[in-house]
Amino acid sequence: MILALILLLQAGFEHTSSLLLGGYFQAGVADEDLLYVADGRGVSIFDRRTLNRHAELMLSGRTNLIARYESSIFVGGSRGLAVIDAAGFSQAEPQVEWLHTEPITALELFGRKLWFADANGQLYGMDIGGGESSPSTPIQLPMPPVRIVGNGARLYLAADTGGLFVLDLEAKTLQAKKVAIEGDPAVMDILIADQTVYLACAEQGLWVSEPRRNSLKVVTRIEAAGEVMSLELFDDRIAAAAGTGDFLLFSIADPDEPVEIQRERFPGMGLDLVKADEDCFVLTGAGIGHMDLSTKPLAGHGLFYRGAGSGYDILTRGGVAVLAAGDAGIRTVGLGDSLSFLGEYSQMSGCRRVYLFGSQVYVLTTSNMMYVVEIKDPKRPQKRTFLQFASAASGVDSEGEMLLAAEHERGVGIWWRCPCGPFKEQGRYSFGGQALDVKIRDKLAFVSANPPAMYVIEWSDSTNPEEVASLALERDYERLYADEDLLFGLDSSGALAVINVARPTRPKKLAVLELEGSPTALARYEDYMFIAAQDAGVHVVDISKPQSPELVTTLDVGPAMGVAVFDDLLLVSTLYSIEAYRIQP
Repeated sequence: MILALILLLQAGFEHTSSLLLGGYFQAGVADEDLLYVADGRGVSIFDRRTLNRHAELMLSGRTNLIARYESSIFVGGSRGLAVIDAAGFSQAEPQVEWLHTEPITALELFGRKLWFADANGQLYGMDIGGGESSPSTPIQLPMPPVRIVGNGARLYLAADTGGLFVLDLEAKTLQAKKVAIEGDPAVMDILIADQTVYLACAEQGLWVSEPRRNSLKVVTRIEAAGEVMSLELFDDRIAAAAGTGDFLLFSIADPDEPVEIQRERFPGMGLDLVKADEDCFVLTGAGIGHMDLSTKPLAGHGLFYRGAGSGYDILTRGGVAVLAAGDAGIRTVGLGDSLSFLGEYSQMSGCRRVYLFGSQVYVLTTSNMMYVVEIKDPKRPQKRTFLQFASAASGVDSEGEMLLAAEHERGVGIWWRCPCGPFKEQGRYSFGGQALDVKIRDKLAFVSANPPAMYVIEWSDSTNPEEVASLALERDYERLYADEDLLFGLDSSGALAVINVARPTRPKKLAVLELEGSPTALARYEDYMFIAAQDAGVHVVDISKPQSPELVTTLDVGPAMGVAVFDDLLLVSTLYSIEAYRIQP
């Protein structure tokens, strides 16, 4: 496997390795042998016949669009539009040029011309076949499209709930005009076959229409399983990626009356299709399915590629990391010269947050379940017990044989961790709001809450916990980090708070630092705090002066969901991978 990293890394961090989990597979293109997929973190290249991954390329931001012209691969996403020489995938550092730096919403190769639209509603064209290396003067659109489709001398711009627009490329003045459609459906894609226009109308199904001057006359509306997102034509059949309906196949022997003749379910949701001769690849976010359209009248169901989960929380102990991997459960990872999978426990789903207490992992899931998994042997994680909370639980902490849990609707619960059996509730402290997270220091518990506040609870008598202090706050701090006399709080709307708890009966807020993105996790290294902030990357904050924390830099990697530190190694868990950086002076 070839791995290349194309990031603007700040001084002090050296990228050492990656461990790919999967990707968000939403767009692809193919040649005779290979399938190129925008996988969320960059580009992955698969063998068309086996779906084996040949190579991968990591790019800044979140990638979800891709087009190919001869040896050039164009990739669009949250950081803009980049072009890559396909031959460079066999090199250590492929050449990447950024053509546009605004988020891209739609991308299409039509003839020799590359068309793309950005989030500002600007449409650009570039004659790449004629050697142009920079985009044309932009055309202002009424709204950003989600799909661009060329036909004849026209461009059709599907704009989701904004409807459908058309651009006459032969007009003296290039201007997008709204196409009138009775019922004004959401339009996700458009397919034109002879004189019939088929519209992918999301949850409204497949619409059949006839073109008029600046309108479409609706002939038939076909209800479909799922939300019709993308269409491809195969002779007298139309293939559709249909969201929760996954893959659908329609016969258009009668063009005005499509008939659903096949439905295939895949892991994930049908988002897009890639047509390659008689092959059709179904991109489901969670993976890639192969359908063979040469087997008429139906399609043959072939291989399915699925990733190893999605990255959320990550923690380290010794030379092992534990990852909350979403619906794939938890994964243990070895931290040697390169990252490697050691083991997994997959008999649980919706894993978002993990805690390490001794050799046990406590896993919080989206279904209000907490699992306890033993990792004495990290290659063979074993389930020990579980606890079903009565309401959403978003934070736990442990002291000795006792566990405290922050439950949204029931305050703070105190549980005895029975060595040979289930958890037993001992007591509870409830207040007029939601408990978001909890951290223990001796027999005191610090609880962040909504409405915004922090409570200090004395629980030496586990059956009768008592409040000893509280501190009103301006933000909901969903996550707490305890460090001696300081508490650090993260608000997912974009803030880091520093609270002094040296005198627990009189906690004092020292500072609040506003941050970009959605902070979800943090880890400390010497006088620095690393903060995972999803699409914003990883913020590096100097906390040597707690009363005035300072943002030093931001690592452009993401969506960053978790961070952990082991010796001088920074680990970043993204939705698609685990990235390792050597922290340098």
